[in-house]
Amino acid sequence: MSNLDEAIKIFEEATILNNEATTEKPEPKQDTPIGKSQQEHSQVNDSSQQIITKEYSMYSFADFCKQVAPVKFFIKGYVYEGALEMMFGESAGGKSFLALDMACSIACDEIRDWHGQPLRHAPVIYFAGEGANGLRKRCAGWVAAHDVNPETVHLAIVVVKVTSEPI
Repeated sequence: MSNLDEAIKIFEEATILNNEATTEKPEPKQDTPIGKSQQEHSQVNDSSQQIITKEYSMYSFADFCKQVAPVKFFIKGYVYEGALEMMFGESAGGKSFLALDMACSIACDEIRDWHGQPLRHAPVIYFAGEGANGLRKRCAGWVAAHDVNPETVHLAIVVVKVTSEPI
């Protein structure tokens, strides 16, 4: 199944759930999504584990607006809890270096702040849309520059193949 087929299937399931919720007119409960997907887990081999998660929640606009919660930062003013962060800009502008520095700082127990900004640690998933070899060199450089043990960096790297071929 292609990514597009997968997205269409999720959208269709969400639409069915939303229609059922709208038709039955159930009493909405705060923090209760209208629709929620399943999770799938699979083991690849003994030395590595692949976890495939398909999860989303859908809320009515009114219920979503009622659920205002305080903002929690990983890096105060820059990286928020529960957010998917993305950087864009000119080629060779330093985006990858900045993103990797932020990700590794959040993921590493040995780092106390991020360039003077308060920092809270958590595991990080880094989606790399660039060459893995260049990223490996940057990771090694980050470890050397910060003089940390790579085992204390709780970071998973997902290398995404970027292609111009149609889906």
